[in-house]
Amino acid sequence: MVRWTAPSISSATPTGSSVTWRGWIAPHSRDGLVRDAVERCLERVCEAAFRLEERAQTLMPDQPWAKTGGMGNRLRHASDRISEDVIWNAVRHDLPGLVADAQRALDQLRAERGGAG
Repeated sequence: MVRWTAPSISSATPTGSSVTWRGWIAPHSRDGLVRDAVERCLERVCEAAFRLEERAQTLMPDQPWAKTGGMGNRLRHASDRISEDVIWNAVRHDLPGLVADAQRALDQLRAERGGAG
């Protein structure tokens, strides 16, 4: 599950600085399409966190798992009530730390299994 989560996290992070706030909030722009794709990737990350439960908390204790679960619920059931800036801030400020923690968790799991991928 952790192996599956890392690509979703990376996919949820728009590369570079080409995605602008103005484009992010414009529903029919290229960046609006990126936003839709990012939201879907965030749903997968939140679902993986839910499935991992205590294992995620053990492997990545510094992550705000309660907030992650709450965001997942809102993305699935109330996406029309999530402010664009909430998603924007999560992608720009929260995901980089989650990517780093997920990579460390993968490295730890591989080491525990003797280097098997």
